[in-house]
Parts: sequence; C-alpha cells; structure tokens
Amino acid sequence: MTTIHPPPAHTLAAARLGARAPSLIVQVALMTRRSLLTLLRTPEAVVPNLLISVFLLLIFNGALGATAALVPELQGVAYVAFLLPFTLITAVLDSPGGQAMIRDLSSGYFDKLLLTPIRRVALVLGHIIASGLLAVVVAAALLALGLLLGLRPAAGMISLLVVLLFALLIGTGFAGFTIGIALRTGSAAATQGASFAFFPLAFLSSAFVPLDYLQGWLRLAAQLNPVTTILNALRTLLITGWDARTLGIGLLASVLVSLLPLGFALASLHARTRRR
Repeated sequence: MTTIHPPPAHTLAAARLGARAPSLIVQVALMTRRSLLTLLRTPEAVVPNLLISVFLLLIFNGALGATAALVPELQGVAYVAFLLPFTLITAVLDSPGGQAMIRDLSSGYFDKLLLTPIRRVALVLGHIIASGLLAVVVAAALLALGLLLGLRPAAGMISLLVVLLFALLIGTGFAGFTIGIALRTGSAAATQGASFAFFPLAFLSSAFVPLDYLQGWLRLAAQLNPVTTILNALRTLLITGWDARTLGIGLLASVLVSLLPLGFALASLHARTRRR
C-alpha cells in the first residue's frame, strides 16, 4: 500500500496524441499502455498487495484448515478452495489506479494532456483498465499458489479463466473509485485512505465460514454485502462446479461493482475539468 512517485513525463505519448486525433479506442489503448508501463516500473505499487494476500492465504489456510473440516459443508473440501476467493478480493482492494492519477495531477501531465485532442474519458479509462489487468496478474499468481496448496477446481481448469474475469471486473471497480477520489481531492493521502473504504466489505461477508454459520448483525451484513454474492459464485466454481444461477448473480454483482465506480470516476473527471 504505497504511493507511486511521479516518473518522467511520457512525452512520446503526448506527442502522438497532439499530432492527430485518433479514435477513442486507440486513445484508450495508448493511455492503458502508458499506465501499465509506469506501474511495471514501480513494482512497489503492486507487490505489497500480492504479498499481503499470499500471507493471508497461507496463515488462514494453516490456522483454520483443520477446524473448517468440522463444518459439514466443508468436509472433504480443501479449505484453500473456500478461502482463495476472499484473498483474491483483498488483493485488489488497494488499487494503484488512484495513485497513478495523483501522479499525473501532481506532475502536471494531466493538464498537458487536456491541451491535446485526446478524449477526456480516455484519461480515466487508461488507468482503470491498466489496474484491472494488473488485478488479473495478481489473481493468476494467487491461483497458482492455490494449486500448489491443493486446489482442484470442481468446474475444471477452464473455470480459472472465469475467476480471472471476476478479478478484472472487481479490479476495475476499485480502480474507478480511487481514481474518482483522486480527481475530486487531488490528495495522495485521501486517495490512499479511500482504498480502505472497501476493506470492511471483505470481512463483513462469508469470508471464513459459510453464511449459515454467521450470527446476528454479522449475518445480516453479510447477506446485504455484494462481496458475499461474488464469493459464492467463485466458490461454486472451485468447490461444487458449474451453477448457472449462482454464477450469473455473481457476475451481475461484479459488473455493478465495476460500473458504479466507473460512473463516479467519470463524474469526478467532469467536475474537475469543468472548474478549469
């Protein structure tokens, strides 16, 4: 969970965009490539989140794996298959997209791009898509670790591609929220703090045991929490197999988690550029 320090301005991308007005798809692709290259040059923006999720997976699997076997629904199930979706969620909570936008704002590169023919929506979509793609890479690393720990997906290895799709949707959602905060505040501290807004959602869910074993207010919170719906869909793929209804509901929840923050980010972009 670190702040990305501003690298040198990418003048080549700015020159390309200033020389002509390519299509929106090309503009978004250029901004996504630039954001990815910058993030790859600052691994401290991604590696800590991956290490924390690996730590959670190893610790909770070792500490609760034997106890979880006492739960009837988890008997004969590798606990890593139940726990892995939770660690996937925590891995993308602190999206680097917000700090990437702060870098552009503080370095003045954002203002320079506004003087080019680039569509303003591309300034947001580039960071969001790059963050989503990094979430897929992190999720793939966690899945590989899960396979080493005994994960055997009930829906087959092809189902892991669906898990990566979930990671992409969730990763873009968290990125959209932090980017929106960055555009609203221009503050690295506020943007970093915004990453923790979703953190309670990961734990106020069926993170460690099935929903039926939660009690009182925690069970109510988990029932209302969209993260629980997403966890159920992922666990169905890994533990019981293909279930069109559960998977469809989970995908719908993931799409909402992705689109609603995107709307917030675009509204924040409009509010910021309108003031200029």
